[in-house]
Amino acid sequence: DNQLLVEVCRELDNLVGLPEVKDKIQKMIESFQINELRKQLGEPSDSFKQHLAFIGEPGTGKTTVARLWGKVLKAFGYLETGHIVEVPGRELIVGKIGQSEEKTREYINRALGGILFVDEAHQLAKGSSDVDFGRDVIGTIVHNMTDHSGDLVVIFAGYQEPMEKLFMMDQGLRSRLTDLWHFEG
Repeated sequence: DNQLLVEVCRELDNLVGLPEVKDKIQKMIESFQINELRKQLGEPSDSFKQHLAFIGEPGTGKTTVARLWGKVLKAFGYLETGHIVEVPGRELIVGKIGQSEEKTREYINRALGGILFVDEAHQLAKGSSDVDFGRDVIGTIVHNMTDHSGDLVVIFAGYQEPMEKLFMMDQGLRSRLTDLWHFEG
């Protein structure tokens, strides 16, 4: 959808700052275009699978860019709708065994065809008891990142130092992220 892509690029250009993020997006768009040309020529093309971490302080544009990224992925047909389902990390944690996983699956199902945007994802790494519901949430998300590859993009957003703690909680999480985007103030 070229019209949607032009619209998104215009919106990105109007954002203040974010030179590194804008550069990443432009390079990804170019690689998607090359991939589309390969498909048209009958040559092997890369399969789409992408999950990201947005690292930065509050107010640096992470949510805004996630919304625009969903539109880019929809424009290229990588996601059916490109919609974004936003959820703060703390909202996924429920105080009874099994409920955190159930609530997380509900959000994942709502996000199918689009993006699950876990804002302040570092809040999932605050577990201090024997029963760590944050770890259960991460495990559920990681499992679904694989099961719904091609139908779901997950973006974890948060602050630099606490996000490192989150990545250490589950070895599978870091390995499933295709890139970390840094948002400077």
